[in-house]
Amino acid sequence: MSRRLLVLLNLCFAVTATSLSAQEPPAGAAAALEKVFERPAGQRINRIEVGRRFIAFFFKYEENALGRLGYATALRDFFDGDTKAAVKGLDGFFKKFDTIRVDEHRRMAGRIYLNAFVTEVTQKTPAVERLAHLAGQATRLYRPTATVARTIRTSLVRKKIANADPVYAAVRRAIEGGGESEADRKKATVALGANVKQIEKPRIFRDLVPFAAKSLDGETIDIGKLKGKVVLVDFWGTWCGPCIREMPNVVRAYEKYKAQGFVIIGVALDHPDKAGKIREIEQRFGMKWPQVYDGGFWNTKVAQLNRVSAVPCTYLLDRTGKTRYYRVNGQKLLDAIGALVKEDSR
Repeated sequence: MSRRLLVLLNLCFAVTATSLSAQEPPAGAAAALEKVFERPAGQRINRIEVGRRFIAFFFKYEENALGRLGYATALRDFFDGDTKAAVKGLDGFFKKFDTIRVDEHRRMAGRIYLNAFVTEVTQKTPAVERLAHLAGQATRLYRPTATVARTIRTSLVRKKIANADPVYAAVRRAIEGGGESEADRKKATVALGANVKQIEKPRIFRDLVPFAAKSLDGETIDIGKLKGKVVLVDFWGTWCGPCIREMPNVVRAYEKYKAQGFVIIGVALDHPDKAGKIREIEQRFGMKWPQVYDGGFWNTKVAQLNRVSAVPCTYLLDRTGKTRYYRVNGQKLLDAIGALVKEDSR
């Protein structure tokens, strides 16, 4: 082998080694980033504390030298409340790297994309190409994938986006290319549904399946024992934008008709660590009715019993316990309650 060829091979090896080493973070950075999110088992992430830890982290490590941990800047921006900057940071990161090695951090990145998707879809004229990008990334990174697919489908249906085929295509590609088991991919495909046009069929009226369940206060709520009252069963979630926007209207209904025998039972579809968030929203809006909550999210037992696949979802029962209205909200809800109160108080 000639000396010239040996020199060229050594140069190539040196460049490759330098390139690979530039991808790897400084010693100790990976462990330090994981410590940013350390917390006791079952406890929620404290945003203020995480913010303080990020300050210490970036004081020690330079952003431009993080390599495969470069997504840390996006996580910091997200916890600072700047989702737009977080998405921009993640997009830049994924131009250089295919994935995030730490499971929890990868799920956080997926949640950032999902939050950005929900924000974009509620705009007056959402950009379908951007929706497709955000939805695809959220599906690729977040777990369980079925939860993401269901959220995306529900958002598209509520917004009635007719040209959403690119979004569905992006999500399906992400589902098929994901690292989940075949069973999980099937669940995600079912949760996504076929397309908006097929999903937007006229709503089928459903009677509430009676239930008895524990409230957030530990009280047993038995629908069968509420006969004689006009009852609204409201399925919602702290993460659900339309639910939160509808809540002032539900509170108005309660205040207006509670003296006439009207009661509300809330069913919160939330994760196990969201009891505090439910309390916070109760206080914010003045929700003075019990909340059924078991931490099951979409697998909440009462929701499963009643085949609830989208929220908000309401059942309005007359004093005999018969379901008279299904999935009614806004002014129609107030009118329906008023009609039942008058009808049954004659």
